[in-house]
Amino acid sequence: MNIFPDPVDSQVFYLTGRYQGNGMIMKFEKRAGRLKWYAKLEKMSQIRAWTQVPNDRHFYACGDFETAYAQDNINTAEHTAAAFRMRNDGEMMWYATFSGVNAGPSTAKKMDRCFGIVYDPTPGNTGLSVLIQGKMTDLRETTFKKGDFYDTMLVSLDMNGRAKKSVTISF
Repeated sequence: MNIFPDPVDSQVFYLTGRYQGNGMIMKFEKRAGRLKWYAKLEKMSQIRAWTQVPNDRHFYACGDFETAYAQDNINTAEHTAAAFRMRNDGEMMWYATFSGVNAGPSTAKKMDRCFGIVYDPTPGNTGLSVLIQGKMTDLRETTFKKGDFYDTMLVSLDMNGRAKKSVTISF
């Protein structure tokens, strides 16, 4: 799905996305195209976004885990949003999930995906922000507005993956 350069090592790049039904990260040498290592994430079906702190040997990514991807259609499958921190040698540092319950008429009860992640370099406020699309009926304030609707959440995380604050955007 995506290709990213390594800001610390100009001789390598990463491919991320989905391979054989799982979230996958592959690190390649630029010159020879040789695979240096790969990581298969069995609790992620798709890696959708990536960010890296400048001059740091860690990167952050997000996506989602489709619990029954072999049997279900993308519109009816259950999804749990996820984000993680990994060292550039492939060692996982932390993994966090974000999920709620959809009480609407949809057959899938968890419909949460992470579509973006970004590093915030603001002094005194360094951290991450993730953009999550979810069907969590608990987010809607009245029963009239509850139902089978998607909402967008912008969640601020510390560098260890713990949520600091969030805002929900409902239309």
